[in-house]
Parts: sequence; structure tokens; C-alpha cells
Amino acid sequence: MKSPRLIWLAALMTAVMLVPSTAGASTNVTAGAKQYLGDVAPLNTMISKWNAETSKWTRSTTSAQIKAQTTPLIAAFRTFQKKLLGQLWPTKAVRDVVALYTSVSFLESILQSLDTLSMPSAGVYLSEAQGQDSITASNANPVRRELGLPDLKTRWGSRKLNYLF
Repeated sequence: MKSPRLIWLAALMTAVMLVPSTAGASTNVTAGAKQYLGDVAPLNTMISKWNAETSKWTRSTTSAQIKAQTTPLIAAFRTFQKKLLGQLWPTKAVRDVVALYTSVSFLESILQSLDTLSMPSAGVYLSEAQGQDSITASNANPVRRELGLPDLKTRWGSRKLNYLF
């Protein structure tokens, strides 16, 4: 299993290298907002499904079950990240888009660790993921503001992941 710090560092380096491609041209704020909402909708669908599944986890939940339920969510986060850095954004939003990308990378690394554990150990990582998720959702707010969208209402301490729409 890769260290979350190494994964985070690799994500940061990738984001920094890709900034020029996302900043090379600009899109207007209205188009950026529409693009963001379209990008995040499939992720939010997966978050909703994952929240429903994890609410049923018990001490007898196996690592295979955890992996089966977490893998599609990780894939949705990766798709969202590719969209973040693979599209044009209003110039004023580019730095915050990169910060959101990096924050998602760290959350993703925590989620990847879940499938190597069984309950109740996974509960500790689940709590850590939920804490990082609140930070990630908070990092989405500067992007949303720059796109003219309202801030998210984060659920600090909730047993569920926040939505990024």
C-alpha cells in the first residue's frame, strides 16, 4: 500500500505540472459553473450510493465488501479529477481548481486504504476519510464562489461524505 503522503505529493506535483494547460485559455464564469456542475453530478451520485452502503457496515463487513463498495467511488473521484485539470476554467478559478484536485487526491488515498482493512479497523479510516472529506468540500467553496455558485453546507463530524455540488 502506498503512503498517503506519497500519493498526495504525487498528486500535487501532477497538478502543478498541469496548471499551464488549464490556465492556457479561459472560459467565462457562466460556462465554468455549468461545466463544474456537470462534472460533479456523477461523483455526487456515487457519493450518495456509497453513503447508503457504508451506513450498513457492521463489525462483520469484510474487506472484500469494503473494496467492492469503495472502488466505484474512487473511480468517480478520479474521473472528476481528470475533468478538473483537463478543461478550461475562468482564470481566477484555476488556482483553486488545482487546490481542489489536490484535496480530492488525499481523500482518494484514504479511501484506497479502506479495502485493505476489515471492520472495525476500517471504521478508523472511514472517520479519517470523513474528516478529509469535510476539508475537500470546504476547498470546493472557493471554486464555487469564483463560478458564481453558492457555498456548500459541509457536515462536519457527519458519518457521511459531503456532496461536492
